Amino acid sequence: MKQVVILLFLSISLSVFSQELFLSCETQYSLHKKIKLVFEPEISFIHSPILSLERISLTNALTFKTSKIIRNEIGYRLQTKSNNNESLLFDSNESLRLYVDMSFRMFLNSRLRCVYRYRLQSRISDSEVEYEARNRIKCIHERKNGVQPYFVFEVYTSMGFNEFNKGKCTIGIEHEHSKKYSFDEYFTIEVTVQGGVPRMYYKMGFGITIE
Repeated sequence: MKQVVILLFLSISLSVFSQELFLSCETQYSLHKKIKLVFEPEISFIHSPILSLERISLTNALTFKTSKIIRNEIGYRLQTKSNNNESLLFDSNESLRLYVDMSFRMFLNSRLRCVYRYRLQSRISDSEVEYEARNRIKCIHERKNGVQPYFVFEVYTSMGFNEFNKGKCTIGIEHEHSKKYSFDEYFTIEVTVQGGVPRMYYKMGFGITIE
């Protein structure tokens, strides 16, 4: 069984006054009732102050369920990204990311569910290897009218040193327009640490999912 999901997101950074457009096409192949193979190419453009190609990436993953509440995923991501908001054609940086994760689904009641995910990943770029751990929890309130408010909190830490690299907090609303179309509006607060200096970013965005 094959399933194709097209994602289109427009993100606006309120901190640096830039706009970013993401477009991805996720294709899932069911190898077994509990095993899926996923391909997801993604392309993004940034407008700061002119529109330019910022990133191209390809994700390939294998997901499998070990129980009703536990799901595992292993995969890689190839990416080429522009440096210093320059055009991808003139100045870019290539990297490879390998990852493995485990997700636990928890139902607090008939309408409120939470998913906790722990991910280990390594990023290979310019002969350097960085190891990172990511802890994420997402809570969704399912309603009968198809509107689903959600909350996401994620923390990135360096492996071995347990240093805080980045944290993200997102609140948003997902709602279905039909069986094929759904929409997503969100607001994100992101804190990153670069060279020991914390930086805070505010982002708001709008997305469309087409199945």
